[in-house]
Amino acid sequence: MSAPSGAGVLAGAAALGLIVALADYLRPGSPINYSPGTLLVVVSTLILLVAAVVLMRWGRHGWLARLLSIGCLLDILGTGVAGWFLHAWVLVILMVIALAAWVGMSATARAEPAR
Repeated sequence: MSAPSGAGVLAGAAALGLIVALADYLRPGSPINYSPGTLLVVVSTLILLVAAVVLMRWGRHGWLARLLSIGCLLDILGTGVAGWFLHAWVLVILMVIALAAWVGMSATARAEPAR
């Protein structure tokens, strides 16, 4: 069994972030339940998950992959800041993991020759 790729770790962090954000949004006792900021985080983690799966499935070369990669970086940073403002510390930690995966994915994409 091989080690997961950077895009795979990114997708995993995004999926866990989506679960955490949905739990925060739907949990009745949560101070951030049903807030617009939490809903924005739910949508942004879903977008990050879709982009990571596309990068994982169809490769990391070409203009679309670069565009998705830059979009993932902006999404990770924005979601991490939103998690910080919402005091959703598990989400912040997951976005730090996603950022590390993005850095690894970007370094690997530069080291590999284009097909």
